[in-house]
Amino acid sequence: MLLARLCAAWLVGIAVADVLWPPIAPPPPGNGAVLLGVLLLAVLSAIVTPRIAARHRGLHWLPRVMTLTLVAVLAAGRVWLARPRFDAAHVASMCDRGTVTIEGVIGAEPERRDGGVHYR
Repeated sequence: MLLARLCAAWLVGIAVADVLWPPIAPPPPGNGAVLLGVLLLAVLSAIVTPRIAARHRGLHWLPRVMTLTLVAVLAAGRVWLARPRFDAAHVASMCDRGTVTIEGVIGAEPERRDGGVHYR
């Protein structure tokens, strides 16, 4: 059951990161220092939470929630780090935005190959 909860937390983190930072969008705000700070805060809270729960008997569920939150934060950070960084000038930023017209000039005779025709 623990593995199922950890997997669910990981998927929630991926989903949250996907909503916050869609695949084709400006780069996420901040840089590695921000991500490191969030990760450090999450690890610190995971260390402190069991001590708080040990003092207050009614908070036995708190370490489990903090562990699942930490897993979700790690998954969101993983998605954030793996996302390519496209700005508005990149051709990938034009995906799914309607019709795009590309104009060019053919500079040489077409080369006929087995896989098709190649233009320069």
